[in-house]
Amino acid sequence: MAFAVQLPPAQIKVFALSMGKRAKSDQINAELIARFLALRLEVGRTPPDEKLQLLRSIPDIGLVSVAMLLAEMPELGRMTATEAAAMTGLAPMAHDSGAMRGKRVISGGRRSLRHVLFQAGLAVACHNPVLKVVAKRMKQRGKPHKLVIVGIARRLITITNAVLKTGLPWRVSSAA
Repeated sequence: MAFAVQLPPAQIKVFALSMGKRAKSDQINAELIARFLALRLEVGRTPPDEKLQLLRSIPDIGLVSVAMLLAEMPELGRMTATEAAAMTGLAPMAHDSGAMRGKRVISGGRRSLRHVLFQAGLAVACHNPVLKVVAKRMKQRGKPHKLVIVGIARRLITITNAVLKTGLPWRVSSAA
């Protein structure tokens, strides 16, 4: 006996784009839908209060940033760091063609979350003991300011994903 499940096509399309998938075929669609459903499972989720406390253990991440992460990315903690960066739009997208190597730009993903993480990256780059060193090192290598902040924002989403995945509060030694 078969049963029908109605899936939100717009969400699946955005999910596919955030995963960097633009091609369409039955096999690709089936894999994307399976991954979408796996990330959206409500079973076994950590209560929001516990997640809030875990994310607040990261130094200098604000309450607004934590609230946005929890509201906009319920699947955070159940994905890889690369997937988390892609879903927030902080993964660099290549614009290459043939022998030409284009500029890498960030795009796609969840725009409002990317904006909040950029602002959080500004604060964290100045105050977080570990990420401040990373930002300084990037600046010494001649990276532009905006690239440094985007890099810190990407590290921040990676750290938040790892904290929620492990269920352990952030420690300085865990981010190095």
